[in-house]
Formats: sequence, structure tokens, C-alpha cells
Amino acid sequence: MLLVVLLCPEGLGIRHVGETVAETLADHFRDLDPLMGATVEQIEAIEGIGPTIAESVARFLADPANRAEIER
Repeated sequence: MLLVVLLCPEGLGIRHVGETVAETLADHFRDLDPLMGATVEQIEAIEGIGPTIAESVARFLADPANRAEIER
């Protein structure tokens, strides 16, 4: 799944996101658009995702520079 590849450390390089977390997020969201629109609370509600990871993912995806890179 392409989303797993993007979320893995070799992809976007989101802090605190390794292969297991990438797979968990990809299984839950299935596509990048829903993940990019998710709140910290929505991400944290996923089993296996805690507040540190949720905050890291949400903050990374909210950053305009990161969003521009993703949308290229």
C-alpha cells in the first residue's frame, strides 16, 4: 500500500512514526486525504496510537511546507 510507504521513516520521515505505526495509520485511513484532515483526537483514538504520536503526525501534516511537499 502506497500510504504505508509514504508514512514509513524512509518516506515522509514523520517523527515517532515507524513501520508499525505507518501500517496502523494506513489500515485505518486507507488514503492520505483523510489522514491529512484528521485531528489529533481522531488520530489518538486509533488503537495503538498514543498522544505523542498523534500530535507528531497532526503537526507534521498541518505544516504548510510539509503539505506542499506531499502535494507535489
